[in-house]
Amino acid sequence: MAVTVPAVNGNCVTISQTPPTSGGTAATVRTAAGPSVPLVTTTNRWSAPSLRQAARDRLAARGWDTDEIEATLDERTGREVVREYEIVPPALTTNGARNLLQRLCDDAGIDIDGEYLKPHGGRRGLGSEIYEQDAELAQETLRHQSVETTHAAYRDRNVAAQRDRIEAALSRDEDSDDS
Repeated sequence: MAVTVPAVNGNCVTISQTPPTSGGTAATVRTAAGPSVPLVTTTNRWSAPSLRQAARDRLAARGWDTDEIEATLDERTGREVVREYEIVPPALTTNGARNLLQRLCDDAGIDIDGEYLKPHGGRRGLGSEIYEQDAELAQETLRHQSVETTHAAYRDRNVAAQRDRIEAALSRDEDSDDS
């Protein structure tokens, strides 16, 4: 079972139950363009009172009476009700994303220079990984208006790969001069 929560800037956070033997929860950042990056696996501490409230609000808007709604929520988790009745969960705020990432980092023992992974740090990491393979895909994924913006932000991350390509090109030129 997975719940995908819309977040800021067209990104989403997907919370999915891992296999029952692990008893954990996995968090994944999924961009509007589709690629996803798993963050961490942690103990199952995900609580979703906002999902229960979203279910209450949406079911009431569909004409359900309060007793029906509460009976349904007594029988199932908010996550189950949201999935079963195809209710769009509330958007994850910037602070909500920060809190989620901090909790996941704490649970997994991840420490990044004395800090936890922040949403923009995750975005930068994803951007770097994609940029190394394809600058235009990085531009589309990060929703930059221009690939030049992407180059300006990530060019320094690609210096080693660029050096290797230049050396390979130069060695090909030297090989053709020798013939």
